[in-house]
Formats: sequence, structure tokens, C-alpha cells
Amino acid sequence: MSFARLVRNSFISLASFGLGVVFDRQFNLYAKVANQNILDDELNRIDQIDSSRSKSIFPRYEYDNSTMVQQIGKYGFPSTDSIRSYKNFVLSYDRRNRIANWVLEYVTIDDITSDHYDRSGLDFHEDQSFHRYFRSTNQDYKSSGYDRGHLAAAGNYRSNPKFIAETYVLSNIAPQIGVGFNRDKWNELERYCRKRIREVKAAWICTGPLYLARKDPNNGNITSSSK
Repeated sequence: MSFARLVRNSFISLASFGLGVVFDRQFNLYAKVANQNILDDELNRIDQIDSSRSKSIFPRYEYDNSTMVQQIGKYGFPSTDSIRSYKNFVLSYDRRNRIANWVLEYVTIDDITSDHYDRSGLDFHEDQSFHRYFRSTNQDYKSSGYDRGHLAAAGNYRSNPKFIAETYVLSNIAPQIGVGFNRDKWNELERYCRKRIREVKAAWICTGPLYLARKDPNNGNITSSSK
């Protein structure tokens, strides 16, 4: 075989290989986008079904104007969010991380006033209004080293045991470092909010998680800080 023919064949082979790589990448990209669109459509379909079920799973209590869910949502919510409304708070749910994006509540001095406040016997429970693929469970927290930290605080609704129980739904819970944060600084912040409510009679409270994890340069582990 002549040198010229060898060069030509080598060029054709390289060109064919290059075109194959390009077409393969384009096909995989198209397939990835198509599959993601299918997944997004399916997630939205499931969430719409779950939203309709939630009305029967979590029946709304009879309430008067002192309950603020209607006022919380009077201006509407982002249409793409998975919204759940409870007696006195509303949350937007992150199905990927299985934690709320935010929880919004309107707390009055009447909500936090009670001669008897008892949380004994209350258990954290799954939010059955979400598909099992997307809801948080108690097993997620078992041996994790994290506390189940309230977003809408149980102490904000000490006037009514039913309201307190609602705050134990796991969609209202975020993983929190125990000593130094959930049992200390976070608890102090909740107490401060109630102190201010006693002074001003009512307040809006919006709570959500911050993802502050970082990689330990010594061992590569992912850690988080309560600072």
C-alpha cells in the first residue's frame, strides 16, 4: 500500500470516528432531554394526583377567621411549587430533597397563649399527600446524626393540641444538628419569635433550610456547620 493511500485511509478512519463521537453525543443529549421531560411530566402528574388526594387524607378542620391559611395564600403561590396547606401554616415542598423549600405562617398572641402545653405522645409522621417516592420518612433520620427539626414550630400553636400535632408532619421537618443548633440556637430563635409576638401581637414567620454543606479537605467527607 502506498504512503498516500495509507494517509488517506487513516484520515477517513479518523473522520468517521470523529463523526461517530459527535452523533453519539448529540443522540445521548437528545435522549437525556427527552427522558428528563418525560420524568418531569410524570412527576407533575403524580403530584397533581397526590394534591387531590391530600384533601381527603388531611381533611380541613372547621375554622374561623383566627386561622390564617386563607390570608397566607390570598396572593397566590408559585404555580410550579408543590404546595400543601395545613391549619395554620403553608409549605412549599422540594420533592428531590424531600424537605420543604419554605414554610410560611402567621402567628398571633392567641396561638402561643396556653395554660397547658403538652407534646408528650406526639410522633413524627409521614406526609401521605405525597407519593412514597418523594416523601420523607422516620427511617431517613435513623442513625443519621441529625435531629428532626421543626420549621413551623410546635410551640407556636400551644393553644390547640390539633395544631401542635400538625407540625409533626415530616414535610414540616428538616435535618438539623442537635447539640449547638436544634436544641440550642434554633430553640432560642423560636423563643425569641414568640417573645416578639407577645410584644407586637402577631407576626409573619417564613422558615426554610440553608444547604451549607462543605467537603472536608482531610478525608473528603461532606459535613455541615451550625454556625
